[in-house]
Amino acid sequence: MRRGQAALEFLTTYGWAMLIILTMIGALSYFGIVNPQKLLPSRCLVTTDFSCRDYILDSHDNTAKIALSQGTGKTIWVTDLKCNHDGVDSDIEVANVPVGCDPIIPGCQTILPSAPQVGWSPRQKVEFQCVFNSGSLSAVQGQKTKVEYTITYTLQPDSPFEHIVQGEIYSEVQ
Repeated sequence: MRRGQAALEFLTTYGWAMLIILTMIGALSYFGIVNPQKLLPSRCLVTTDFSCRDYILDSHDNTAKIALSQGTGKTIWVTDLKCNHDGVDSDIEVANVPVGCDPIIPGCQTILPSAPQVGWSPRQKVEFQCVFNSGSLSAVQGQKTKVEYTITYTLQPDSPFEHIVQGEIYSEVQ
């Protein structure tokens, strides 16, 4: 009869210990001491045919600035660029962003979403910025947040076959 009592006391003791540990973790999370956002690294994700060179989320200008280069091996024609943050779409401004290209790549230019006749050659660095009018980035200054972007392109000018690339930036808003 004593073996059953010992097993029950053993399980009860460990049960109380687990309950206390879970309560402590919950309290630390509630008061912000353990914040999962601080533990996750900043990142810029995009498909393998593109590479993210640089990015910044700016609360002062309420913009997300992204520098990409494409590695499809062919010149592509961008037909559309879109950004989204918390369900809010942005305006795209490509022409106003200076393009800082590598010195070994000649003919750096700005890709305009309204001008698909302008080609984006392989390894060419192109910068664009997403302007959020609602002030949504300034609301989360100092916190990490996610901005999603979509690039639609064709392999030939005036081609009806479009390719869609989706990416995201997860970073602290400056």
